[in-house]
Amino acid sequence: MENTKFVQELQKQVYHFKVKQNFSEIAILCIGTNKLVGDSLGPIVGEKLKNRLAQKEKIAVYGNMEETLNFKNAKQVLEQVVTIGKTPFIIGIDSALGKQEMVGKIIVGKGKLQIGSALGKKLGYPTHIHIKAVVGTDTKSWQKNIKVLEQIKNKNIYKISNDIVEGVCQILETV
Repeated sequence: MENTKFVQELQKQVYHFKVKQNFSEIAILCIGTNKLVGDSLGPIVGEKLKNRLAQKEKIAVYGNMEETLNFKNAKQVLEQVVTIGKTPFIIGIDSALGKQEMVGKIIVGKGKLQIGSALGKKLGYPTHIHIKAVVGTDTKSWQKNIKVLEQIKNKNIYKISNDIVEGVCQILETV
């Protein structure tokens, strides 16, 4: 796996939050659409995680290729996740556009996840930690960014998605 720094940072954050002691379950929110290759990272990761983690109790995956979690339905999905009596540890996974030298990097952050910003929309989505994969170069114009997202190669998205899935599964085995 190329993104070992990503795995180390993910492990550090999961331990920092003391997930096992402080939360009733883990909710993994895989954000994106299946209509743009560059934005399909979240749904692809969701599809793979759903298959890999199907037997795991107390882990729920939201967003996959069939039922995407995107800007339009994000608030409704969050209402599903945070139901009465549950205290889920929320991990958000999304693709991002950034500087050229960051393309291919997977970044782990704490706190709110901003979704839709590459397309001129902004929604702060409450997560404990989030995983952002830089899939292309940000042009600072949402119209041009759509073109960037359309031109990203499937193989690049699949490679990054495999790294994320392997890293997440590796860390969740220890939780």
